[in-house]
Amino acid sequence: MGSDDEEWQVVKPKGRKGQQRLAAILTQEAVNEQTKAGTPPKTSLLDVASIAADHEKLCSRWRNSPSYSALRTIITDNAARHATIRTAICLGLGSFDVKDHSSRHSRSSHDAHAQLEAFRVVVGILEEQSGHPIKCYAQEPSFGPSDREYCETLGIEVVDTPHAFQYVRPDAFVFGIHLPHYAWGYALSDHLPGLYIGTDLKSLDRLNTTFRDDRALTAVIGRVEEMYAVADRYIFPSGERHTQLESTFSGTDILWSKKETNAASEEKSL
Repeated sequence: MGSDDEEWQVVKPKGRKGQQRLAAILTQEAVNEQTKAGTPPKTSLLDVASIAADHEKLCSRWRNSPSYSALRTIITDNAARHATIRTAICLGLGSFDVKDHSSRHSRSSHDAHAQLEAFRVVVGILEEQSGHPIKCYAQEPSFGPSDREYCETLGIEVVDTPHAFQYVRPDAFVFGIHLPHYAWGYALSDHLPGLYIGTDLKSLDRLNTTFRDDRALTAVIGRVEEMYAVADRYIFPSGERHTQLESTFSGTDILWSKKETNAASEEKSL
């Protein structure tokens, strides 16, 4: 967090009206940013079969890495003591498609595929542990036709921005790696999820030195701090140092609400 002489004010809503004012601020900031994103592409260079082939090739290294095994262990060993998840929301993956074939295995493509794989690994373990299916959504403004079709083949429903945010509730798993803070503002404006895999407070604090007067960022920091106070924290296992995998999941925390805490949150959200 920031030093004593560089403190920032955290928005802490008081009561239902305070929550509504906070939600209004975050929603407006997110809408303002989303309108700058432009329109998604109407055509795709890669077809679904090519994207699926790229996924297998680009994810094979991560599946054989210590970070993959460590993530599986964290989720498997702690599922029984934490919030039961019924919905999973994947935010901001980036497109699996490319502008030209020379950039087919670029850094951005690698990260999109590896992060999707991580999302699916967590969902798969949670389904196995709970014995019930989890409804999955994905939201990415840059998705083209092939991106959408590929996700649908995996059982992930693609929704347009900002519709995925409405599914964030205490029984939801929200996943967003290196997600812009304004998107987190929108996602966390109403309810806190039972399981959060996203930007850690240290990274948000670094942003705060640059965007000191950004109301959305200040509010997001406050909301993530709320999760830190009631959830168990695990550092997302990054790849080996000085490798491409190291930065794919850098600055990411796993915040998982305890079962008893989450039960109370679900009751309040009704």
